[in-house]
Amino acid sequence: MSIWNILVAILHVVVCLLLVVIILIQQGKGGGLVGMLSGGSGDSLFAAGSRNPLRKITSVLAFLFCFSCIGLGHIFKAASLRTTTPPARSAPPAKTPAPETPKT
Repeated sequence: MSIWNILVAILHVVVCLLLVVIILIQQGKGGGLVGMLSGGSGDSLFAAGSRNPLRKITSVLAFLFCFSCIGLGHIFKAASLRTTTPPARSAPPAKTPAPETPKT
């Protein structure tokens, strides 16, 4: 395992932990999924007037989480391709002498 693999894995774990903490710190709005889908909420994540820094931190951490997942996927795919070996050849079957036919 190279140093880059270890750094991406550590980054992924740190981002996961920070994402959980930041999400738990945020104050709930009570709208849930219905409020988001109905469009009744004026507090958009990327709105110009959005002043909540926790939401912006959450979005940055979410993007980092996605990219670290993709990076780890590529790393482990490449590692599995490198370690995959062709199946071992079995030994050729031993030649057994043909049974002699009795002479009558």
